[in-house]
Amino acid sequence: QNGNLTSASTWSSGIVPSTGEDLIIWNGHSVEVSTNFTTTNIDLISGKLNISSGSITVPNTGTITNSGSSNYIITSGGSLNKEWNATGSFTYPVGDAASYSPFALTFNLGTGFSTANVAVRVTALVHPDQQKADHITRYWTATPSGVTTPNYNVSMTYADTDIVGTEGNMKLRKYDGANWLEYDAVNTGSNTLTGSNITGFSDYDGGGGIALPIELLSFYTEQNNDDVTLKWITGSEINHDFFTVERSSDQINYENIGEILGAGNSNIITKYQFPDRFPLDGTSYYKLRQTDFNGTYKYSKTIAISRNKDAIRVNLFPNPTSAGNSVFVKFHNKSKREIVVVLLSPLGQTVFTKISVFEEGETIIGIDLSENIAPGIYFVVGTNNQQLFRTKLLVK
Repeated sequence: QNGNLTSASTWSSGIVPSTGEDLIIWNGHSVEVSTNFTTTNIDLISGKLNISSGSITVPNTGTITNSGSSNYIITSGGSLNKEWNATGSFTYPVGDAASYSPFALTFNLGTGFSTANVAVRVTALVHPDQQKADHITRYWTATPSGVTTPNYNVSMTYADTDIVGTEGNMKLRKYDGANWLEYDAVNTGSNTLTGSNITGFSDYDGGGGIALPIELLSFYTEQNNDDVTLKWITGSEINHDFFTVERSSDQINYENIGEILGAGNSNIITKYQFPDRFPLDGTSYYKLRQTDFNGTYKYSKTIAISRNKDAIRVNLFPNPTSAGNSVFVKFHNKSKREIVVVLLSPLGQTVFTKISVFEEGETIIGIDLSENIAPGIYFVVGTNNQQLFRTKLLVK
């Protein structure tokens, strides 16, 4: 039956499998694992095993049999871990929900095998540091423990739907955290990426052809009251047309919230910013899609920002202002509450105080500035005994 491997309530017998037991997936069922679990052997007769978090560990004497295009292990949020006690070969039958993408590893040399293991997972996304026009929308991550001075061969299989650009231009590439190392050319007939005598483990994908349009130096967010501003800096741009800003609440479904023109061709530092005037409550995820004049595109890394859905949102206008004018504070309240509003001078002296009960929704109060108020940076401070806001006001 379908269910969570380590949740007793899933199974009619109410018994959680014990560490070291064999796992047999059959009759087309889907079984989820959401913790660390050690088995002995896995037989994928018919169905899939989904590691949504944690890992499944197979001992050095263990096997995984009957894997294939319909029967494999999905690493949606976890990894498949294999223990090693000597050189040799093992195929990690991993994939995502849509495609089987096995990772075959052969150790040629290495030390520390008495306590060695290698965990593998596949991610069905473009690698965040992919820089080539021709690439695949999938990458593998191998994380070792124990083994030192490794020398190994690998082979990975991708799906036709992963291909972006010209498949024949691609090679297996391994990312060392700063640079991509290239290995064998792709086998377009079997959709395989291979490499020999590799040292060190990290991320792997397929890529080649011309460089993508931009060098993105930084990408971050700033939050100011009710607005979120996305900022990024490029070091160079080649035939770069435009940026598309995408936003999501779940990292799965993204929406286009705006576009900004690129610099075309540039070898100087260029700064960009984009305001999200209507940010989501809770956690939002943002990424940039960078498109060149030929339609080739690349995604940036994903960044996140969290907003308290019950927080007081405040806007102050006009700002800057002058002596004798009125300043207005606009509140966006999620519920009815009493708020104390104070205007503080540059020396911390109280210039204005008001205590009001504000209804749910939008409320505006005015602060009349004296003709004799001194120029400087003032602060509008407010509290409802649970939250505090503080906003600068420049008086010229």
